Amino acid sequence: MLNRLQPLEKRQLATLHNACMKILSIVGVVFHEAEALEIFKKQGFKVDGKKVFFAEDQVLKALETVPPEFTIQARNPEKSVTIGGDHFALGPGWGAPLIIDANGERRNASMEDQDNFCKLVQTSHYLDLVAGSMVIPADLSTGLLAGVHFVHQACGILGAYSTISFEKFVLDEEACELMKRALCPVDISEESIGLDLIERVGNSGNYMMTDETVMGCRTAFFPSCLAQRGTYEEWCKNDLGNTARIAAKHVEERLEAYVKPDNDPTMEKDLKRYVTARLKG
Repeated sequence: MLNRLQPLEKRQLATLHNACMKILSIVGVVFHEAEALEIFKKQGFKVDGKKVFFAEDQVLKALETVPPEFTIQARNPEKSVTIGGDHFALGPGWGAPLIIDANGERRNASMEDQDNFCKLVQTSHYLDLVAGSMVIPADLSTGLLAGVHFVHQACGILGAYSTISFEKFVLDEEACELMKRALCPVDISEESIGLDLIERVGNSGNYMMTDETVMGCRTAFFPSCLAQRGTYEEWCKNDLGNTARIAAKHVEERLEAYVKPDNDPTMEKDLKRYVTARLKG
């Protein structure tokens, strides 16, 4: 089968690398945090005002210290996420100042919207983490928003990253799980091949009604909550509605059923103290 992904050639990779090194060494990078600038100075980097310049040998030396993977620790250890290696993580869109609803109406985002998106992430079986504020609430000064260290835009984002939608969030969420399943390695084993089943069915039989096939179908396919798996006639007869309406109902049900996860009281207290200190500057 033709692999349509075209990896870059060594020559192309070298061209990109050289261009990056030239930008870092000549143009530099601006850092607004005084502590960061002081760290660069102590490590021997050229610093001019708020701008730091990186020599190629300094970049390569720093890259040697980067671990192949690391773990983002969650309050619940079972929810911790590993980044790097063979792992990848999916998170929702973030930083949208506007909301678009199932009727196509657009409005300013609010803190309530942020809370509701957090509930959707916490009840999601497919997303791994949330890396920042999913909306920019109009009722909150943007100066209070904490910075993020990495970006995910897997769910809900629209309008050149200026708008986010609850309905698109849950639709994209299922697409994330489909992608995860597509990337899962194929199980090649004696059990999955089922030689004994092939011998038992023989040349003229069929596999559709065997116990192995029925059991495999329970987990092999993605059970979408939003897609309609019936016939067109059933869809018309039962007035199953369009995808946006189905998604809106799903969002409503998820939010109504939301239960706040249990948190360690000491950690909750520490987090509140940290947030309060950050807001005070």
